[in-house]
Amino acid sequence: MKFLILLCLVLATCFAAEETCKGRCLSGFDPTKKCQCDRMCKYYGSCCIDFDNACRTKIARGDMFDVPDEDLTTSVTQTEESNVTVTTALPPTTTGSSPLSSTISPDPDAVTCSGRTFDAFMQLKNGSIYAFRGDYFFELNDKSVVPGYPKLIKDVWGISGPIDAAFTRINCQGKSYIFKDTKYWRFDGDVLDEDYPRDISVGFEKIPDNINAAFAIPAPGHHGKEKVYFFKGNKCCNRLLQ
Repeated sequence: MKFLILLCLVLATCFAAEETCKGRCLSGFDPTKKCQCDRMCKYYGSCCIDFDNACRTKIARGDMFDVPDEDLTTSVTQTEESNVTVTTALPPTTTGSSPLSSTISPDPDAVTCSGRTFDAFMQLKNGSIYAFRGDYFFELNDKSVVPGYPKLIKDVWGISGPIDAAFTRINCQGKSYIFKDTKYWRFDGDVLDEDYPRDISVGFEKIPDNINAAFAIPAPGHHGKEKVYFFKGNKCCNRLLQ
């Protein structure tokens, strides 16, 4: 029995010696010890029980403090308090109209669901679908507008909006056409073909200027010809394409 008591006392003395920070405050992290005395032990929750008393240091700037939280409120002396200057920020003064009144409203033509009607729709041979309205155009997928749109028609197609009509031929070449006023432009994908724009009266005989809409109909068979229908006001006409 006495042997067991003596053994417990010896073990307790060893553990106590191992769990103290005396003489270890500047030694850094020690992986052989069960508790630590380095300045990061507070962060990891591995400090020895006497860390606060044995390793007390001055407060330094930063996010780690070697002084217990309860001592932070008393670290400022009376002399330091007398040197503290309290400043009160004054609200900024404003002149003229309020910021809300100077806010510029977005162009309704650039807002997808503004209620404005679209000027034209066009599907390229690669399947991309575009909707034109005012100075802008939108790319559409099967659910909504593709991110990054609208874009200015002028920046991509080189034509100042709004346009009058557009269509893509349903043949092997799949050229796309955009009409505005008395001119039309022909594109291979989104690349303008040479020698364009051209006059509508030259490229599409007897088709009026300033049309409202146009769309292509595929050829009915191998020996048939593709048709394009043009609309202006309450009139419609079609042309066979070679």
